[in-house]
Amino acid sequence: MMTIWRLLLVTIAVSLSTITLTSCSTPKKVTHGHSLKELNKLTVEVDHDEVAEASLDKVIESYQAVIAVAEKGSPFYIDAVRRLANLEMEKGEEQFAKEPAAVDPSTPTPPLQEPNFERAISLYKGALALSPQQEENDLVLYQLARAYEQDGDMKQSLRTLDRLVAQYPDTIYFDEAQFRRGELYFTRQKYRKAVAAYGAVLRIGERSQFYERSLYKHGWSLFKREKYKGALDSFFAFFDIKMKRRRSALERAKGENLAEREIIDDTLRVISVSFSYLGGAPALADYFATTQYARYESQIYRQLGSHFLAQSRIQDAADVYSTFIKTHPDHAEAPLFQVSLIEAYKSGGFSAEVLKLKGELVERFGVGTTFWRNINVVQRQRIEPYIRQSTEELARYYHALYQKRKKQQAYQQAIRWYRVFLDSFPKDKLAARMNYLLAEILYDNGKYAQAAIEYDKSAYHYPAHNDTTEAAYSALLSYQYLAQHAPAKQREIRLQEATASALKFADGFPMDKRTPAVLAKAAQDLFASDQTDKAQELAQRVLAYGNRADKEQQRAMWAIVAFAAFERKVYTRAESAYKKVLELTSANHKNRKEWEERLAASIYKQGEFMRGIGAKSAAVDHFLRVAREVPKSPIVATATYDAAITLIDIKNWKRAASVLEQFRRDFRYHPLQKEVPAKLALTYSKLNDTSKAAAEFEAIVSVNSDPEVRREAIWQAAELYEKSNLLSRSVAAYKRYLTLFPKPFDQAMEARNHLVLLYTKTKEENKRRYWLRKIVSAEKAQSSKSTARARYLAANASLTLAKPQYQAFNQVRLVAPLKTNMRLKKKRMKSALDAYSKVSNYGIAEVTTEATYTVGEIYRKFAEELMKSERPKGLNEEELEEYELLLEEQVYPFEEKSIEVHETNAQRTVMAIYDEWIKKSFAVLSKLLPARYNKNEHTEETISAIQ
Repeated sequence: MMTIWRLLLVTIAVSLSTITLTSCSTPKKVTHGHSLKELNKLTVEVDHDEVAEASLDKVIESYQAVIAVAEKGSPFYIDAVRRLANLEMEKGEEQFAKEPAAVDPSTPTPPLQEPNFERAISLYKGALALSPQQEENDLVLYQLARAYEQDGDMKQSLRTLDRLVAQYPDTIYFDEAQFRRGELYFTRQKYRKAVAAYGAVLRIGERSQFYERSLYKHGWSLFKREKYKGALDSFFAFFDIKMKRRRSALERAKGENLAEREIIDDTLRVISVSFSYLGGAPALADYFATTQYARYESQIYRQLGSHFLAQSRIQDAADVYSTFIKTHPDHAEAPLFQVSLIEAYKSGGFSAEVLKLKGELVERFGVGTTFWRNINVVQRQRIEPYIRQSTEELARYYHALYQKRKKQQAYQQAIRWYRVFLDSFPKDKLAARMNYLLAEILYDNGKYAQAAIEYDKSAYHYPAHNDTTEAAYSALLSYQYLAQHAPAKQREIRLQEATASALKFADGFPMDKRTPAVLAKAAQDLFASDQTDKAQELAQRVLAYGNRADKEQQRAMWAIVAFAAFERKVYTRAESAYKKVLELTSANHKNRKEWEERLAASIYKQGEFMRGIGAKSAAVDHFLRVAREVPKSPIVATATYDAAITLIDIKNWKRAASVLEQFRRDFRYHPLQKEVPAKLALTYSKLNDTSKAAAEFEAIVSVNSDPEVRREAIWQAAELYEKSNLLSRSVAAYKRYLTLFPKPFDQAMEARNHLVLLYTKTKEENKRRYWLRKIVSAEKAQSSKSTARARYLAANASLTLAKPQYQAFNQVRLVAPLKTNMRLKKKRMKSALDAYSKVSNYGIAEVTTEATYTVGEIYRKFAEELMKSERPKGLNEEELEEYELLLEEQVYPFEEKSIEVHETNAQRTVMAIYDEWIKKSFAVLSKLLPARYNKNEHTEETISAIQ
């Protein structure tokens, strides 16, 4: 029999050589999980030199063979059952943990074999039944409880554990069994029994490997029973262990795994929840007043605050933070709790409270406070970012509020916090920005002098920063504003400051796109304050930037350069500069006209200069250039006129006339137009262009207010028109003369006489006779005031008017009907005699002799015509003779009258008057009285006497 057992054991040993078995001897204790499934496997040593490799199934088969032949109830049998149970347990766990291997998708996956713990449970129960009092049954109960758990029968597992701790209170499995019991009761919500089970482990103390977990679950069990204070004790004890371990050098070296971190966080959360249920902040204060865990006070306060915030219980969180601050005002964490308090209210939208708390943070814990002086450098470094941020935010908040509402209180607060920041953090990277914002709000509030100083600090007293350029530029704007609005006494100083700021900006930021504009503005300010030379220097500097200065800036600078040159009488430079100005100026620019005027003036002044030094031809060119360069300038008219006058001075009559004509065309309403006719009259006269000269003399009448000048001008015009054979224009001029200047009388009479002569030339007899009558009537109207010349002209006019009467008399023939013709002849004779009588009445010898002669001829010719008249028909010789005698009697008085009149004319020789008409009277008398007047010696004596 012993041989058989030995052979079986060899077989089993070979099968076990490559298999790890559940030990049948006392197991080594290891760390277990939260359930029996998680218990680590117990191992048995196998002599690998004596056994060969075998499978678990073969080992199980071997033990089954041993049991089949062994004596039931024997120690060997019982031991084999226990071992077989362990193998079945191992097999079940392996099946439970096994995963399907990766295979070809096309290959069917074999079905997994379901884990089976029933065989192990049956074997363990059998072993207990066979040997209920055996010392090693604590292990069997332990394994049985584990098998039940793996099989999902938690109720049987718990009963088995209850039996284990009851029957074997000293078993090495006691703490684990109690822990497992606690876990199962906790799962079944039997928290009172769970508390007892976990408590049994806690009584063992920290030597139990289940102590920490039991402590943790003990707290949870009490928590579930709403025993929050007791729960807190367990949780804090657990938390304390974790914290101590975390602080050890070894743990720091190892690092903290995720599970460890999570359980610590869970502990803090449940502590927070517990305090929350106990009433929050007051409960915290009460608890830490007596607990040994005061070292965790700030951490728990913070955790509870976070807990409340997570639940959106803003006020509760705030109460927690504020309680800590109130109870620990000098604690190094107090400022950080103030920060948390701020964040809590911020998350709840309590803006006003946030603002207040930020102020308190800076005032109680900020730089320079008693608190700040009493903490070390490291502590300062922790809170400094918050102090800095709050100070910044306070300043910015009040700044924004001021911008929105323009309230002085907000302004004062913003100023205060900006200055606190700058005093507290002068070297902070944000200091320059805050200094800039301080300047901004000062500027917005009209504190330009203070703003300028702060802008200047921000720009030039810090390393370069994002606002450096803007600060420098704003400083400049501030100084410019101060200069612009300074009282007269301060203006020069302010302007110097603004100019200095502009130059500083330009030197410091030469590549800034605004630099040309800055210099341009400075130049314009200097120019506006009559510092033209300095303005011109800056203007040149701006122009040196080329196209970096925009069109408007270039234009303004060229305008300054031009003005400066004009003021210095450098007119050529002024001209070129003003041309640059206009090149950069749009047609509709509001100042274009002004600059065109300045350009025109620059050119005109060149003309004046050249004329002043005697270079009159060059002066003319400059004067005329004004019109070409600036055709719309008012100066063009003056320049053109001056060019003409200068041309007259140098006797360039032709060009002078051309320029004057141009002036007349282009500037019809210019005041100097009244001077043009006289100048043109002169030039045309010099050019012998009498018709144009006449027109200009006539034009003088319209433009000149001097009556004498006008009278002479129209007279000259009339004469020149006549000289140019422009008779109709001459007539019009004389008529205009008479209309405008009826006096002096003699000149008016001459005008009428010229009209008579002109109409004679044009053979307009009616008009001629009209003006002859005008001469006569005008002279007659003068009466005793008439002059010799007037009488002479009137006499000649009367004579001329009489001649048609004489001609009309001569035209009538004494033929049948004799009576009618005789009557007509007499009538015309009378008219002629009356007309010539009037002529003689003037007493003007030249016309009186002709009138006398003509009167004598009228009488003579009437007598002659009467004698030659047609005789009545039907007269016999006697009757005819009688008719002849009667006719001679009729004729005789007329012949006598004729002789009398001619003798009267002839007798004028006694008065030393002898002319053609007297001569003719002598000739008639020689025929009428031949005996007396047909002697040559008599005539010669008379003529000699006259001579």
